[in-house]
Amino acid sequence: MYDRDLSDAEIRTVYGLQKARALTSGITVTRGRFLVGFGDSITAAAAGYFYQYLPNSSPVVQARNYAVSGAGLTEVTTQIDTFLANAPSDLTGFIALLFVGANLPIGYSLTDFLTAYAVQCDRIRARGAKLALCTILPRISDVGDSFNTRRATINTELRLWTTSGSTAPGKHADSIIDFAAEPNMGIDAAANGA
Repeated sequence: MYDRDLSDAEIRTVYGLQKARALTSGITVTRGRFLVGFGDSITAAAAGYFYQYLPNSSPVVQARNYAVSGAGLTEVTTQIDTFLANAPSDLTGFIALLFVGANLPIGYSLTDFLTAYAVQCDRIRARGAKLALCTILPRISDVGDSFNTRRATINTELRLWTTSGSTAPGKHADSIIDFAAEPNMGIDAAANGA
């Protein structure tokens, strides 16, 4: 129909026009499921969990992955900013996967990190999307011996976020994907290939 790629704004305009036209003809337009990912290389990798899920989803979902290798919370916040700036105001039907992964900042206050992380979760959920939050995997000592101690504290808090957190009070997620509880990849020794 078009001889070029449309911008996000043009796609929204065309969709709105087509939806209005369908309604005048008595056709009801429903939104399908849409999966969006935010995170680091664990989410961005072509062989990672995000892309492994897509061909196996039933029913089929549309998807967009904003994850970038090496991303920490600052970069994930930018990913969420980009998504929300171009997304519809009502994200009903959207499922967001949020996984900071293994790039926790060294020396960052855990309370500050969890508070900032909760804000990002709340931004997504406030627009109507369902949020699946992933727990953090282990990492070897190249990022400091305290990494796995910090991740254990963070994961304990994240597991509370489907009901009410303690460090960051309130419900910040709709479900938890508890990679850290998996007995093979979630244990501290898994980062060393054990």
